Amino acid sequence: MTHHHRLAVTRARFTGESTDEARRGIGRSGDHGLDTCSPAQLELRALLLYFTFQPGAWNISRAMFYTWNASPRYDEFVMAKADAPDNLAASLLPVHGVDGQGLPGLRLLPQSRRGNHECVHLPTGARLRIASEHGWLREHNDPLQRPLSPGERRALEDAAPMSQDTKQLFASLLARCSGRTSDDSWDLGQFFFARDAAWNGGHCANLRDFELSGAENSWKLTWRGPMMPETITRALTMSRTELPGVRVTVDKPGLASTIRYGSAALRLRPHHTGS
Repeated sequence: MTHHHRLAVTRARFTGESTDEARRGIGRSGDHGLDTCSPAQLELRALLLYFTFQPGAWNISRAMFYTWNASPRYDEFVMAKADAPDNLAASLLPVHGVDGQGLPGLRLLPQSRRGNHECVHLPTGARLRIASEHGWLREHNDPLQRPLSPGERRALEDAAPMSQDTKQLFASLLARCSGRTSDDSWDLGQFFFARDAAWNGGHCANLRDFELSGAENSWKLTWRGPMMPETITRALTMSRTELPGVRVTVDKPGLASTIRYGSAALRLRPHHTGS
């Protein structure tokens, strides 16, 4: 077994991708590829995570309710093996004339076909694809030539600024949102379906119970529900699929942890701690 194939098998077991899908995402420098991407992809992935946890209008947490496997590639983010590809696409694509729905600036490409929704994010030019073996291509009334609406433009302008280290940290979390162990004892489950036998963790009742706040290098993610901070931090520190350079501090076991990457810090707090 070649080094490249071993990496693909290890990555596929972690993300839920097929081995072929994982092989297409292996990094150019011979690493697992979960954190290696183009500058445009980094921007898109950071925004996807940001709007997943931002309360209020333009929240896209509904996309995490559907089952899919993260398959990040250098110049494309693929939501693979989606169980409801049409509903997933509808949760991400803004509706013409309706503000506050979908990821601002995401558009469906004309080459999309049944079970394969190909999208482009206009502000960054980055590609996103929803892939499945079933489903139909729903009409989204979303021609590629439609420019950003005033509401989309405001949403992007109002987004809190992120440092480069924060963007990498957010992108790396998104790339691992379908992470799991081979014995099924831990599964991040797109955050909504997270479970962790080591911490007696359960899934969160509602993704809208998450709240991300902060700017630049300083951030806090809080939530209501039984999930423990260690369930999230484990995604970034798992042997052979870890984010190189990440540092995790367990401030209070089961109650508070901090993820640091470069100069960026993300504090994780279940809401009931009040911290």
